[in-house]
Amino acid sequence: MRALTGIHQTEVSDAIFSFHDVLDRTASLLKMYLTLSTHIHPFISHVDHLMLGLLESHNKQNPIVMSCLEKVKQQHGRLSVRELATGEYVSERQLHRLFHEYIGVNVKTFTHIVRLNHTIKLIKSPHKLSLAHIAFESGYYDESHMIKSFASFMGVTPGVYLGNMSDFYNESLKY
Repeated sequence: MRALTGIHQTEVSDAIFSFHDVLDRTASLLKMYLTLSTHIHPFISHVDHLMLGLLESHNKQNPIVMSCLEKVKQQHGRLSVRELATGEYVSERQLHRLFHEYIGVNVKTFTHIVRLNHTIKLIKSPHKLSLAHIAFESGYYDESHMIKSFASFMGVTPGVYLGNMSDFYNESLKY
């Protein structure tokens, strides 16, 4: 959202806004393009031009945040706030401020999400890894720690999560 609106993520986190509240002029232009377009291709072209213009005018990436995002993704979320802050030569407090501004959540929550996404990928792996192996690969101390962390964030245990997935998501190859 920040890239399109220029609004700090902390201002829109956990809140519901209508499109007009955030991007009134853009909403009006989209409505006009939709009503004036007789075919889909000109409409898509107008929308692309409009959105790219918004990105160019508001997208101010922070090199510290971008570096941290890359490190967290490479390590599958297995980095502490202290390690990230030290690596970027900023205080933990400043790193939290930057993450709130650009990402909308604190550093620890973001690393937790990345770590859980990696855990879910391993759980869904066609290799049918044991939960103990998945816990080790995900950087948890043990299987019970992984299950507790997973359940606290997802609301269900990994076994229940996997059992509730439809056949579509359990297929290893999709066409």
